[in-house]
Amino acid sequence: MAFEGSCYNFTTEKLNWIEARDSCTQEGAHLVIINSEAEQKFLTSQGVASWIGLRKQYENDPYTWQDGSAVTYANWDPEISYWERCVYMEPSGYWWSVYCESSWHESWICEKPQVC
Repeated sequence: MAFEGSCYNFTTEKLNWIEARDSCTQEGAHLVIINSEAEQKFLTSQGVASWIGLRKQYENDPYTWQDGSAVTYANWDPEISYWERCVYMEPSGYWWSVYCESSWHESWICEKPQVC
């Protein structure tokens, strides 16, 4: 699906964060990087829980996007604390941190530039 210059692939196979990241890389893409409320609303409209490209390297590090960029937009669930390393998006659109090795319900979203 296309939105504002990017193409998104919503995948329902259950993989952990690292496997999902690697699967996107094999497609010439990356796990989704959410930069705005408009992009968040577009993704949330799909109604699935999905890995996103946000994680922290070590427990006390800040979260950064898969490409190394800083977080400029966030949609954390206000009732949850964030101490796990990898992040997924609930169907509601809120972000949660979970174990990177978790694969019991996480789908994922790949993103790459839209080619005209």
